[in-house]
Amino acid sequence: MEFPFLSYQGGFGTTAEPGSITWKKDAGVFQAEFGSDMCPSPAVRHTYRLGQLGGQSFVIIRVEVAMDGCGAREWTTMWEATPWPKSVVVH
Repeated sequence: MEFPFLSYQGGFGTTAEPGSITWKKDAGVFQAEFGSDMCPSPAVRHTYRLGQLGGQSFVIIRVEVAMDGCGAREWTTMWEATPWPKSVVVH
């Protein structure tokens, strides 16, 4: 299964190894964290929701980075999806 993932050269790609995944039931999203246990090292966190068409796809809604992934991480939003204009939403 492939997940949308930040490409280090810009844009988005896919990966079969998104990192450790945590389901956030209250928010209806899940987060995948990818990093190293070496210190200091950066970490990246992707937040996804299930797609609208039968929940068979993953939609990326936010990408965050922590420049020092050791100890308490301070996440900075690098990219966040904005809602599509209603004029282009297909029903």
